[in-house]
Amino acid sequence: MKRLSSIETLIEFVSSGSSAIRSEVLAPMRDFVSLSQHSSGAFVDRAGNPDAYYSLFAFLSCRALGLEEPVRRLESYVLSLDRQKVGSYVDWSSWAVMRSLLPMSGAQKNALALKAIWRWLSRGGNASRVYGLFMSLIVMNRIWGCGGVVLRTFVHCLPDPLKAARLPATHLASLALIYREAGIDTAEVTRALLAHAAPRGGFSLFAGDGESDLLSTAVSLYALSLSGADLRLVTPACASFIAEQFDRGAFLSGDGDKTRDLEYTFYGLLGLCSIARSATR
Repeated sequence: MKRLSSIETLIEFVSSGSSAIRSEVLAPMRDFVSLSQHSSGAFVDRAGNPDAYYSLFAFLSCRALGLEEPVRRLESYVLSLDRQKVGSYVDWSSWAVMRSLLPMSGAQKNALALKAIWRWLSRGGNASRVYGLFMSLIVMNRIWGCGGVVLRTFVHCLPDPLKAARLPATHLASLALIYREAGIDTAEVTRALLAHAAPRGGFSLFAGDGESDLLSTAVSLYALSLSGADLRLVTPACASFIAEQFDRGAFLSGDGDKTRDLEYTFYGLLGLCSIARSATR
């Protein structure tokens, strides 16, 4: 059986996990996501403008929520950007991940994967660029099926990121996923990530600061779930924290910002799916 790429694993994870979420949550989420699609096929940012970054989160939510027509319209938008310059590194990476899931020739695949490497390296490929490495590896992993040997080579070319002082939860979660894909033991990084669990529920960006946010909570739960960590002590409070962020079909950031958007809506979905999946073990 063919091994799923990291992005396909995420899609399968939220698609299967969403079946455990109550219909009174899923129905308004479907409405919120569907109504956030621009006439171009892209999905909109907080200002209502079509945006590749927000479109990636909408794409993942659509796959989880069974929204097929919005996905088809988004795919047309993604293909329309093939010959256009996609602006920032974050926007380009978001577009590249979506593009990697659509049909391509061998030459197109190689060009996209090589550009992902180049764009990361040109930003100063070091331990402080964990997110950039993570996005680039997602593209490479999807196109080339890069497994343990290649990923371990990339990781071992970097300074040990776990030696850095106060790594944020988002970086630790990315490292846990990279290590898992590379076949590197995740015990140390998962211990460090669990230290970010906040007393009031959820996970905080930095260990010990006690201030939870939905991004840190969702990516931590997902990484820990895939790593096989025991989440029984943290999931009840995390579930309560995530539920508190639900607002008319969307999820809020959890840090006091009351703006509803597609990015945090996906994080809420990912967090709930992670809790549901961990409960089945």
